Amino acid sequence: MRQNGYPEFFGRGRYFLPYVLIEKLLAAAGYPITSSELVSIAKRGQYDQRKINLLDLMELIESVPYQVHGRRIDPAELTGADLPLLAQIHDEDDFSFVVLIDSGSGIRAFDGNTGWLSFDDAEIRRRCTGAVLVPERRPRDEEELRAKCEQESADCNYMVSQTRVIDGLFSSQECRDILDVAEKNWEMSRVNSGVDASISRQRTSYSAMFGKADHLRIAPGIRAKLGALVPGIEVADIEALQCVSYQMGQEYKPHLDVSFEADAASDHRWWTALLYLNDGYRGGETYFPIIDRRIEPVAGRVLLFPNRRSDGSPLVSSLHTGLPVLKGRKYACNIWIARPSAATMSDRVLANQLTY
Repeated sequence: MRQNGYPEFFGRGRYFLPYVLIEKLLAAAGYPITSSELVSIAKRGQYDQRKINLLDLMELIESVPYQVHGRRIDPAELTGADLPLLAQIHDEDDFSFVVLIDSGSGIRAFDGNTGWLSFDDAEIRRRCTGAVLVPERRPRDEEELRAKCEQESADCNYMVSQTRVIDGLFSSQECRDILDVAEKNWEMSRVNSGVDASISRQRTSYSAMFGKADHLRIAPGIRAKLGALVPGIEVADIEALQCVSYQMGQEYKPHLDVSFEADAASDHRWWTALLYLNDGYRGGETYFPIIDRRIEPVAGRVLLFPNRRSDGSPLVSSLHTGLPVLKGRKYACNIWIARPSAATMSDRVLANQLTY
């Protein structure tokens, strides 16, 4: 049986967000994709309600100025000369997709949800179905691309420099107090907000929003701890507090903490401070696939990172994922911070925080 001229091996695989794989494939091929193009792809298909196949991926890649060709290869003959490729692989009783690159010492596989996999060449050849996409670039304005890539590099450098991990910022008792408030409010996590809020395969955790009274009681203490890290922050800048709970196997697939559309330029969620509330579980790391950084969750540790560029637009390099919990149960608290009022900040501090 054939679909659109392609044989049935272009079958559908696991649920995931495809733009992480597309960014890695084109970057490995020497055709870096810009944030605006990545946003364009992300808007076209979240693929959290249905499975995706290579034809879907081909359509998404060709929605920006790139072209790919579908091919069938013999995995046993796969070599570095054939790479990079976007390949379909066997994943337990289902399919998944990875980007394969030549590392110089062998083949490496990149998965859109968990990053670089530990497969060796033999395992990659064993899992590969032979269905692949090969990137081919369309002509484009090199000067324009160079300018965009310079901005992308600046964005990534800013993200790397501003992402901080602070250990022991909250005590065990303070973490327990926050968790006690959440215990009475757990419900299935949703994506988006307001009338667009919905349960999604993209996010399989539980969430607990704090009521006004609890928020006003806890926020001053949070402001006192974060004040030295985010200059100019006031209690009013701390947005609605939310705790999250992940049981074994639950995750939050690659996402931004701000919306591509509703918050295109905003003071909303300028920073995220993710507070890890407990120990005693495995997995559940926070991973940033674009800057390739993985943060281990430790009780009392705070992960602080920016969500926006200096003009308030989404900082795509802040794309991150909550990796699946492998054993036990993970608790964390999302502390979102609005852009601190410029009136409370010196020119020097403002320049340090917003210019990159």
